[in-house]
Amino acid sequence: MAEVRLRDGRNEAQRIADRLKGSNDTTTANTVAKHGDGPTRTVTTVHHSGHQHQHGSADEGVGNIIGGKR
Repeated sequence: MAEVRLRDGRNEAQRIADRLKGSNDTTTANTVAKHGDGPTRTVTTVHHSGHQHQHGSADEGVGNIIGGKR
């Protein structure tokens, strides 16, 4: 059986660092939360659109059985 080798020019430390690099953009995020280190860490980013719009009129709730507001 033939031996298989990687030929990407990176050393082992660089390959590990690249695997642990996040796939999202933390520089432009409004909120970044990182939990843990190493391969089991979790990074969550929130990007606000800058445009919040209410669709439809405000919900005033359901009235009681005689028609009064709660």
